[in-house]
Amino acid sequence: MQPEGVRLLCVDDDQYLVDLLRYALEREGFAVQTAHTARDAMRLLRAQLPDLVILDVNMPGMNGLQVLSWLRTFSRIPVVLLTGRGQDDDIIAGFGLGADDYVAKPCSIEVLATRVKAVLRRTRPHARPAATAGYCIYGAIFTPAKHEIVGDDVCIKLTPTESRILHLLLLHEGRTLSAAYILRHIQRYDAESQPSVVKTHIRNLRTKLGRLPQGTQPIRTVRGVGYAVWHSEGMGKQRPLDS
Repeated sequence: MQPEGVRLLCVDDDQYLVDLLRYALEREGFAVQTAHTARDAMRLLRAQLPDLVILDVNMPGMNGLQVLSWLRTFSRIPVVLLTGRGQDDDIIAGFGLGADDYVAKPCSIEVLATRVKAVLRRTRPHARPAATAGYCIYGAIFTPAKHEIVGDDVCIKLTPTESRILHLLLLHEGRTLSAAYILRHIQRYDAESQPSVVKTHIRNLRTKLGRLPQGTQPIRTVRGVGYAVWHSEGMGKQRPLDS
Protein backbone atom coordinates (compact mmCIF):
# COMPACT_ATOMS: atom_id res chain seq x y z
CA MET A 1 0.00 0.00 0.00
CA GLN A 2 1.59 3.26 -1.14
CA PRO A 3 0.75 6.15 1.23
CA GLU A 4 0.98 8.91 -1.41
CA GLY A 5 -2.43 10.53 -1.80
CA VAL A 6 -3.95 8.61 1.12
CA ARG A 7 -5.79 10.89 3.55
CA LEU A 8 -5.85 10.12 7.26
CA LEU A 9 -7.78 11.71 10.11
CA CYS A 10 -6.01 11.40 13.48
CA VAL A 11 -8.21 12.04 16.53
CA ASP A 12 -6.79 12.31 20.05
CA ASP A 13 -7.23 14.82 22.88
CA ASP A 14 -3.47 14.80 23.54
CA GLN A 15 -2.28 17.64 21.29
CA TYR A 16 1.39 16.73 21.66
CA LEU A 17 0.70 13.15 20.58
CA VAL A 18 -1.46 14.27 17.65
CA ASP A 19 1.25 16.64 16.42
CA LEU A 20 3.83 13.86 16.76
CA LEU A 21 1.63 11.42 14.82
CA ARG A 22 0.93 13.95 12.10
CA TYR A 23 4.61 14.77 11.65
CA ALA A 24 5.63 11.10 11.54
CA LEU A 25 2.81 9.99 9.23
CA GLU A 26 3.37 12.90 6.85
CA ARG A 27 7.01 11.82 6.62
CA GLU A 28 5.66 8.40 5.57
CA GLY A 29 3.81 10.13 2.71
CA PHE A 30 0.28 10.34 4.14
CA ALA A 31 -1.86 13.48 4.08
CA VAL A 32 -2.99 13.98 7.68
CA GLN A 33 -5.81 15.98 9.26
CA THR A 34 -6.11 16.17 13.04
CA ALA A 35 -8.84 16.70 15.62
CA HIS A 36 -8.61 16.97 19.39
CA THR A 37 -12.25 16.34 20.33
CA ALA A 38 -15.03 14.05 19.18
CA ARG A 39 -17.06 17.06 18.05
CA ASP A 40 -14.22 18.36 15.88
CA ALA A 41 -13.74 14.89 14.40
CA MET A 42 -17.45 14.59 13.55
CA ARG A 43 -17.42 18.02 11.91
CA LEU A 44 -14.48 17.01 9.70
CA LEU A 45 -16.08 13.66 8.86
CA ARG A 46 -19.32 15.35 7.85
CA ALA A 47 -17.40 17.70 5.53
CA GLN A 48 -15.28 15.05 3.82
CA LEU A 49 -14.45 11.45 4.55
CA PRO A 50 -10.76 10.49 4.71
CA ASP A 51 -9.38 7.13 3.60
CA LEU A 52 -8.82 6.00 7.20
CA VAL A 53 -9.40 7.27 10.75
CA ILE A 54 -6.98 6.82 13.66
CA LEU A 55 -9.26 7.23 16.65
CA ASP A 56 -8.40 7.48 20.35
CA VAL A 57 -10.88 5.58 22.54
CA ASN A 58 -10.38 7.56 25.75
CA MET A 59 -11.35 11.16 25.13
CA PRO A 60 -13.23 13.41 27.57
CA GLY A 61 -16.90 14.00 26.85
CA MET A 62 -17.90 11.90 23.84
CA ASN A 63 -15.36 9.09 23.56
CA GLY A 64 -13.92 7.32 20.56
CA LEU A 65 -16.33 4.38 20.70
CA GLN A 66 -19.27 6.78 20.49
CA VAL A 67 -17.71 8.46 17.46
CA LEU A 68 -17.17 5.04 15.85
CA SER A 69 -20.77 4.05 16.51
CA TRP A 70 -21.97 7.29 14.90
CA LEU A 71 -19.62 6.87 11.91
CA ARG A 72 -20.84 3.36 11.23
CA THR A 73 -24.40 4.61 10.71
CA PHE A 74 -23.35 5.96 7.31
CA SER A 75 -19.83 4.85 6.39
CA ARG A 76 -17.58 1.79 6.36
CA ILE A 77 -14.27 3.64 6.03
CA PRO A 78 -11.52 1.83 7.98
CA VAL A 79 -10.86 2.83 11.59
CA VAL A 80 -7.78 2.04 13.68
CA LEU A 81 -8.38 2.55 17.40
CA LEU A 82 -5.80 3.90 19.83
CA THR A 83 -6.28 2.29 23.24
CA GLY A 84 -4.48 2.17 26.56
CA ARG A 85 -2.65 -1.02 27.38
CA GLY A 86 -4.83 -3.64 29.05
CA GLN A 87 -8.12 -2.08 27.90
CA ASP A 88 -9.49 -5.36 26.57
CA ASP A 89 -13.13 -4.35 27.09
CA ASP A 90 -12.68 -1.28 24.89
CA ILE A 91 -10.93 -3.36 22.22
CA ILE A 92 -13.73 -5.94 22.18
CA ALA A 93 -16.37 -3.19 22.08
CA GLY A 94 -14.51 -1.44 19.26
CA PHE A 95 -14.40 -4.53 17.09
CA GLY A 96 -18.08 -5.08 17.83
CA LEU A 97 -18.82 -1.60 16.49
CA GLY A 98 -16.82 -2.19 13.31
CA ALA A 99 -13.23 -1.14 14.06
CA ASP A 100 -10.67 -2.62 11.68
CA ASP A 101 -7.65 -2.77 14.00
CA TYR A 102 -6.21 -1.28 17.17
CA VAL A 103 -2.85 -0.12 18.50
CA ALA A 104 -2.14 0.12 22.23
CA LYS A 105 -0.50 3.33 23.54
CA PRO A 106 2.25 4.13 24.02
CA CYS A 107 3.15 2.81 20.60
CA SER A 108 5.91 2.96 18.05
CA ILE A 109 5.11 5.28 15.14
CA GLU A 110 6.62 2.70 12.80
CA VAL A 111 4.26 0.05 14.15
CA LEU A 112 1.26 2.36 13.80
CA ALA A 113 2.19 3.26 10.20
CA THR A 114 2.63 -0.44 9.39
CA ARG A 115 -0.79 -1.30 10.85
CA VAL A 116 -2.40 1.56 8.94
CA LYS A 117 -0.89 0.36 5.67
CA ALA A 118 -2.01 -3.22 6.39
CA VAL A 119 -5.60 -2.10 7.01
CA LEU A 120 -5.59 -0.04 3.81
CA ARG A 121 -4.32 -3.02 1.82
CA ARG A 122 -7.27 -5.06 3.09
CA THR A 123 -9.90 -2.40 2.57
CA ARG A 124 -8.99 -0.23 -0.41
CA PRO A 125 -9.42 -1.22 -4.06
CA HIS A 126 -5.99 -1.56 -5.64
CA ALA A 127 -6.76 -1.37 -9.32
CA ARG A 128 -9.59 -0.72 -11.66
CA PRO A 129 -11.40 -3.80 -12.97
CA ALA A 130 -10.33 -5.04 -16.36
CA ALA A 131 -12.19 -3.65 -19.35
CA THR A 132 -14.13 -6.89 -19.68
CA ALA A 133 -15.32 -6.87 -16.07
CA GLY A 134 -18.81 -5.88 -14.99
CA TYR A 135 -20.97 -5.50 -11.92
CA CYS A 136 -24.23 -7.20 -11.13
CA ILE A 137 -26.87 -4.62 -10.18
CA TYR A 138 -30.26 -6.13 -9.35
CA GLY A 139 -30.36 -8.61 -12.20
CA ALA A 140 -28.56 -6.48 -14.80
CA ILE A 141 -24.87 -6.09 -15.63
CA PHE A 142 -23.08 -2.75 -15.54
CA THR A 143 -19.98 -2.63 -17.80
CA PRO A 144 -17.95 0.53 -17.07
CA ALA A 145 -15.91 0.27 -20.28
CA LYS A 146 -19.08 0.29 -22.39
CA HIS A 147 -21.02 2.84 -20.31
CA GLU A 148 -24.06 0.61 -20.23
CA ILE A 149 -26.25 -1.57 -18.02
CA VAL A 150 -27.77 -4.57 -19.74
CA GLY A 151 -30.36 -7.05 -18.47
CA ASP A 152 -32.87 -9.45 -19.94
CA ASP A 153 -35.38 -6.70 -20.69
CA VAL A 154 -33.39 -3.52 -20.36
CA CYS A 155 -30.43 -1.73 -21.92
CA ILE A 156 -29.51 1.51 -20.15
CA LYS A 157 -27.01 3.78 -21.88
CA LEU A 158 -24.98 6.01 -19.55
CA THR A 159 -22.92 9.07 -20.35
CA PRO A 160 -19.19 8.67 -19.66
CA THR A 161 -19.51 10.88 -16.56
CA GLU A 162 -22.52 8.93 -15.24
CA SER A 163 -20.58 5.73 -15.81
CA ARG A 164 -17.55 7.06 -13.91
CA ILE A 165 -19.72 8.09 -10.96
CA LEU A 166 -21.47 4.72 -10.74
CA HIS A 167 -18.16 2.90 -11.14
CA LEU A 168 -16.55 5.02 -8.39
CA LEU A 169 -19.43 4.32 -6.00
CA LEU A 170 -19.22 0.58 -6.70
CA LEU A 171 -15.46 0.56 -6.17
CA HIS A 172 -16.11 2.10 -2.74
CA GLU A 173 -19.22 0.07 -1.95
CA GLY A 174 -20.40 0.71 1.60
CA ARG A 175 -18.50 4.00 1.86
CA THR A 176 -20.18 7.40 1.61
CA LEU A 177 -18.40 9.69 -0.85
CA SER A 178 -18.76 13.46 -0.67
CA ALA A 179 -19.62 15.44 -3.79
CA ALA A 180 -16.17 17.07 -3.62
CA TYR A 181 -14.47 13.65 -3.55
CA ILE A 182 -16.52 12.48 -6.53
CA LEU A 183 -15.73 15.67 -8.45
CA ARG A 184 -11.99 15.14 -7.99
CA HIS A 185 -12.13 11.58 -9.28
CA ILE A 186 -14.60 11.51 -12.16
CA GLN A 187 -13.27 14.25 -14.41
CA ARG A 188 -10.83 17.13 -14.62
CA TYR A 189 -13.30 19.80 -13.64
CA ASP A 190 -11.94 23.33 -13.34
CA ALA A 191 -11.71 25.15 -10.04
CA GLU A 192 -15.08 26.84 -10.65
CA SER A 193 -17.00 23.56 -10.63
CA GLN A 194 -19.51 23.11 -7.82
CA PRO A 195 -20.82 20.05 -5.97
CA SER A 196 -24.19 20.75 -7.64
CA VAL A 197 -22.64 19.24 -10.78
CA VAL A 198 -22.52 15.88 -9.00
CA LYS A 199 -26.08 16.31 -7.73
CA THR A 200 -27.29 16.77 -11.30
CA HIS A 201 -25.48 13.66 -12.54
CA ILE A 202 -26.76 11.62 -9.59
CA ARG A 203 -30.33 12.72 -10.34
CA ASN A 204 -29.94 11.69 -14.00
CA LEU A 205 -28.37 8.39 -12.96
CA ARG A 206 -31.25 7.61 -10.61
CA THR A 207 -33.77 8.29 -13.36
CA LYS A 208 -32.00 5.80 -15.62
CA LEU A 209 -31.47 3.23 -12.85
CA GLY A 210 -35.21 3.36 -12.15
CA ARG A 211 -35.57 1.12 -15.21
CA LEU A 212 -33.70 -1.75 -13.54
CA PRO A 213 -35.62 -5.06 -13.48
CA GLN A 214 -36.40 -4.99 -9.77
CA GLY A 215 -37.08 -1.24 -9.71
CA THR A 216 -34.73 -0.82 -6.74
CA GLN A 217 -32.64 2.35 -6.43
CA PRO A 218 -29.01 1.39 -5.62
CA ILE A 219 -27.67 4.92 -4.97
CA ARG A 220 -28.44 6.33 -1.54
CA THR A 221 -28.04 9.85 -0.23
CA VAL A 222 -26.54 10.29 3.23
CA ARG A 223 -27.86 13.72 4.17
CA GLY A 224 -25.10 16.24 4.78
CA VAL A 225 -22.37 13.76 3.80
CA GLY A 226 -22.69 12.45 0.26
CA TYR A 227 -23.66 9.40 -1.77
CA ALA A 228 -23.15 5.68 -1.38
CA VAL A 229 -23.91 2.27 -2.82
CA TRP A 230 -24.56 -0.11 0.07
CA HIS A 231 -24.04 -3.85 -0.07
CA SER A 232 -27.16 -5.85 -0.72
CA GLU A 233 -27.98 -9.12 -2.37
CA GLY A 234 -27.40 -9.13 -6.09
CA MET A 235 -25.62 -5.79 -6.27
CA GLY A 236 -22.04 -4.71 -6.70
CA LYS A 237 -20.60 -8.20 -7.14
CA GLN A 238 -17.89 -7.99 -9.76
CA ARG A 239 -18.02 -10.75 -12.37
CA PRO A 240 -16.09 -11.47 -15.58
CA LEU A 241 -17.95 -11.02 -18.84
CA ASP A 242 -17.41 -12.95 -22.06
CA SER A 243 -15.57 -10.95 -24.65
